[in-house]
Amino acid sequence: MSSAAKKAGEDWNKLILNPKTGEIKTNAQQVLNDTAKTDRGWKQLLFAAKNAKINSNAKDMIAEAAIQAGKWDKLTLEEKWALAHTNADAVVEQMLNLNGQWAHLTFAQKTAIVTAKGNKELTDAIYNAGVWNSLGIKDIEALVNVKGTDKLIDSLDQLGLWNKLDPKTQLAIVQAKGQTELSQILYDAGVWQSLSLQQIMATVTTAGTADVVDTLNKLDRWNTLTPKEQLAIVQTQGLPGLAEVVVKYGIWNNLPQTTKDLLVSNADAKAKLEEAGVKINDYNNNFKPFPKVMTADNSDVLAKQVAANKALGSFNSLGLPVKAMKADSSDVENKSSRGKSAITQYNNTGIPGKKFTGDSSSAVKAADTAKSHSIAFNNAPNPTKHIKANDEASSPIEHAMNWLTKWSSGPSIITKTIRTVQEAWNKVTGKQTGDSDFAGGPVMVNDQRGPVFREAIHFANGQTVIPTGRNVITNLPRHAEIIPASKTAKLFDIRQYAQGTPGYQSVIPKLQAISSQPNVTTANSTVINSGSTINPTYNVNITIAGPVTSNTGKTIGQQAMAEIKRMTNNQNIINGKEAAY
Repeated sequence: MSSAAKKAGEDWNKLILNPKTGEIKTNAQQVLNDTAKTDRGWKQLLFAAKNAKINSNAKDMIAEAAIQAGKWDKLTLEEKWALAHTNADAVVEQMLNLNGQWAHLTFAQKTAIVTAKGNKELTDAIYNAGVWNSLGIKDIEALVNVKGTDKLIDSLDQLGLWNKLDPKTQLAIVQAKGQTELSQILYDAGVWQSLSLQQIMATVTTAGTADVVDTLNKLDRWNTLTPKEQLAIVQTQGLPGLAEVVVKYGIWNNLPQTTKDLLVSNADAKAKLEEAGVKINDYNNNFKPFPKVMTADNSDVLAKQVAANKALGSFNSLGLPVKAMKADSSDVENKSSRGKSAITQYNNTGIPGKKFTGDSSSAVKAADTAKSHSIAFNNAPNPTKHIKANDEASSPIEHAMNWLTKWSSGPSIITKTIRTVQEAWNKVTGKQTGDSDFAGGPVMVNDQRGPVFREAIHFANGQTVIPTGRNVITNLPRHAEIIPASKTAKLFDIRQYAQGTPGYQSVIPKLQAISSQPNVTTANSTVINSGSTINPTYNVNITIAGPVTSNTGKTIGQQAMAEIKRMTNNQNIINGKEAAY
């Protein structure tokens, strides 16, 4: 024991104990009241309350002395909590202080509140002091005895019913000692019929009663009962009593299985059910639900199955010489998906449009004049109109046919190079070392020597793309950032295969066998496209199996144009444009 606690205990004993008998003085409370009136005496009492090992009754005596001597209101909240008999006492005292009611109470009323033992004594003290109506709804809910009553009070308040009850009824609800007493008070107060089914079920006392109430409600029979009949069901005591309710209303077959099991587990309840003719064993042993056959229309499934089998048979019947190669494409698909998402987000960035205004009256007038002249011309009585034309097509066609004849008369295996130059190249700068703030315009990226060459391009709007291939020429906006290839490889974990992938040597003999086949025509086309201000070069390789015929040139041209369009679309995607189709 600490020295402070020991001294506090000795001082306390000197105050209240008779030195001859060792018993508490008969006038102990008056002694404490007198001691509290002096500053020295009050400090002694407060020291004892904080440090001496005294029980709650002793603290009640000190609290009473503090109120009598006018010291209570000068205490801190912590000191009041230490002296009050319960925390609820201190809370109520603080609340009454805040709303100004505490100062109007008498000494006896204050003492009754601070020293109240339990919620019933506290609520009685509040009611008797005439300050019940000054309590807030949340303060009242904190004083209830029965679990769930606070929610019931809150519901009554929301329905506007709580304030319609007289203070005595409100006090009775708060002090209710059990569910049965609570339901009776609600019934006597005339608010029973205003309660919801869930609120009524919250006042039941016997397990399974809530299921009985719910079953009657589902059968549309609950609301046909009088409030008195409903109250009798809710106040049912014990399982035997609940069994009598089940028999009375004939709802055995409609009860949940858990409630049936609960009733049967009690010997008296089971006996009452069997005595009333409820065939418990017959029900448990003989009731077997009939299986229910489910029907469905599976014609669509069957049709798709037949179609799938047919397609599979056709595929299996093909004698394809190609052997599928297995590979892990997850990394490519992941990066492709990320790239596609970035491109889609970039393409979805709206560009504000600018409306042009103008005077169309001149154009409309000219159109009307042209229309009237056209009508006049069409209505003219000329039977025949002659059109003069200059034939500038026959000679080029004849010239092309002569070249095609020469092409057809050539060897069966040839190599031709087609080069179309539409515009001269614009001046392009290379960015092998990157650029943190590009000035805008044409530029060559991926021009770093060595196996690591791909460079990431980060736009000012936050999007990033990584072009493929070497020496890619593109047009970039101002403030774009070109990240060097070495940093790009670290940031995006880009794998390069300058020396090929493991196992590539096993494929070389197969490719050599394919390349040695006869009747193969190969055309290499280098095309400079000037569809925009940037003029990329495309190398197109085309292989056509079979002998050279009069249609070979046309076939090469068609395939070359298709390949150029595909490459152009890829370049447009890198440049942030929509693909051309």
